[in-house]
Amino acid sequence: MNSTYAKNALVNLNRLAEWRQEDQTLLEKQLTSDPEDMLPLVILAMEVAMEEEGPIGRALASVIRQHGDYDLCASLHDLIPQSTVALREAAVEVERKIQSTVETSTRQSQVTLPYKLSAGRLIDTIDSLLTRFSSRHLSLKRIKQFQNLGRNIPQLEQTEHAAALVDYSIRLSEFGQHEEALPPATEGAAIYRQLSAQDPDTFQPRFAEALVSIHRRLRDLGRHDEALASVIEASAINRELAARNPDVFQSYQAGTLIQLSRCLCHVGRREEALAPASEAVAVFRQLAEQSPDDFQPTLGEALANLSNCLGDLGRYEEALAAVSEASSLCRQLAEQNPDAFQPYLAATLTTMSGYLRELGRPEQSLEPASTAVTIYRQLGKKSPQEFLPYLANSLSVVCICLYGLGRYQEALALGTESSTIFRHLSEKDSNKFQLSLAVSLTNLGITVNKLGRHGEGVGIEMEAVDICRQLVGQKVDASQPTLAAMLRNLAETLHDSGRRDEALAEMEAALVIFRQLPEGNSKASKSDLASSLDIFATWLNESGLSEKATAAAAEAENIRHQRRSTK
Repeated sequence: MNSTYAKNALVNLNRLAEWRQEDQTLLEKQLTSDPEDMLPLVILAMEVAMEEEGPIGRALASVIRQHGDYDLCASLHDLIPQSTVALREAAVEVERKIQSTVETSTRQSQVTLPYKLSAGRLIDTIDSLLTRFSSRHLSLKRIKQFQNLGRNIPQLEQTEHAAALVDYSIRLSEFGQHEEALPPATEGAAIYRQLSAQDPDTFQPRFAEALVSIHRRLRDLGRHDEALASVIEASAINRELAARNPDVFQSYQAGTLIQLSRCLCHVGRREEALAPASEAVAVFRQLAEQSPDDFQPTLGEALANLSNCLGDLGRYEEALAAVSEASSLCRQLAEQNPDAFQPYLAATLTTMSGYLRELGRPEQSLEPASTAVTIYRQLGKKSPQEFLPYLANSLSVVCICLYGLGRYQEALALGTESSTIFRHLSEKDSNKFQLSLAVSLTNLGITVNKLGRHGEGVGIEMEAVDICRQLVGQKVDASQPTLAAMLRNLAETLHDSGRRDEALAEMEAALVIFRQLPEGNSKASKSDLASSLDIFATWLNESGLSEKATAAAAEAENIRHQRRSTK
């Protein structure tokens, strides 16, 4: 079959399959019409999946899962982009098949590996170990390493097994299967640790990479203290490698610094996080000047990370500058490769909107947030499991923007959609989405209250507070400062409803938490405490409690004085 004709046929079947389930089955049959040579049609289907919306990505995953053999998956391994939305489910199936084959080969202690594995994947393994970590002029060293590794079949099998495990873990995580992604990452790192002890020159780089993979998997699961230990070890290895050979390893060290700063933020060590974040930006900026195609994406990532660190410290002007630069880079990259870079563009736009709002520029904050919603809607059609949470969050952000502009009916529609999605997600995975559900309900309740439906608004916000109180009891990350903010919002809604005694009680509960938040939580928390004390003082005066009101006002002024003196 002519390739152009075949691709057009796949495009049409893909479009039909959006509307009828039976056409998806027909699409899968078309891809397996020649079981002896599926690769050409599968490659065409991959092109269609990255160019169009529709179920063809899921159909590909189903075909690979049911009919793909090792040879097919080994051929597809390097054809699937590292960053992709449309092919993520297919990528998981490819890595699953490779990992399963390698694991079977290793456990059976075969003297030789399957042909494709020993010939094809061996070259890929050496390239992973050396080409990715070496300059082109080190080709003689690569040949020598190839020969040494090829003589040691058990070591080769271990290397293949470890590489397959780590790749499989990455793909599972990209597809949102975070619990399942941790065990293969841990097992792969354990193999690399053993190999690194035997041959550090060859295996230290891959061991560091595996440690970073473990860090990411632990971070995805909210286990930030354990994640920090892994990334600190990886950073130490990469710093030592970069000191010996900066041309090769400087970029890997800088990438590890991004992960280190993120992890420090997650464990509340925000001031410490700023130094590695800034160092990473400096390194990637220099590398991007020398090789923009290779390093502009990581410069964008480093800038976005620096922006988050600055924002956590309340330095919003600097944070906005960093994320604006990151967003400009991501926009350029997304124009060239939307499948890979649209998610990053949407994330930077959402962050930018938040900083504009914090800086009192609500009109400017709406456009980037709305653009992010549009992008996430498109991504959600391709990969709902991964992007529905991001869509729900971005809807909540636009709801806040519209609220700030006094467009309450529009805010209500988006706030309702956001909380509906998060409620659905929370029913499937309460551990992961309960906090997001509570935040979206708070935004919805505030909006409902502004429309004069005070009783309904109080009920919605009370549900949010109850959820967050349970999470505080479970010591879930970020739940305490979030609970303080929710209690303050609930207090204001109660006050608007004329329930002033209840409002005073909820505000007092919020103040207790705000006072207990550690300094490292963010300077913004002190600002929240001061503004909450101002409101509390006003309400106390309304209730005739002038002595308490004076004390609250004095505490607020003292906080502001301390903040001014430290600037």
